[in-house]
Amino acid sequence: MEVVAVGALYFAREVLLPLALAILLSFLLAPLVKRLENWRLRRIPAVLVVVAVAFGALGTLSYLLALQMYDLAYRLPDYKGNIIAKVESITS
Repeated sequence: MEVVAVGALYFAREVLLPLALAILLSFLLAPLVKRLENWRLRRIPAVLVVVAVAFGALGTLSYLLALQMYDLAYRLPDYKGNIIAKVESITS
């Protein structure tokens, strides 16, 4: 019986993982929506503002991470000698 349950969860993870993330995100953003509602903003505009700010923050973080990864990839040939020397010192 347990094997069937584990198998079902394994194959349903493509649906369950985004659903779980959505639920966690809704719990995270709900207090911000409540605060905007207390400032006399209706529910739909409050939700739209919070979601827009959340996506903006996520987009900004993704952009900054991409810049850092690009910089690392650009400078990787400069670090090549240093990496090889450290690996050789470990192996010998």
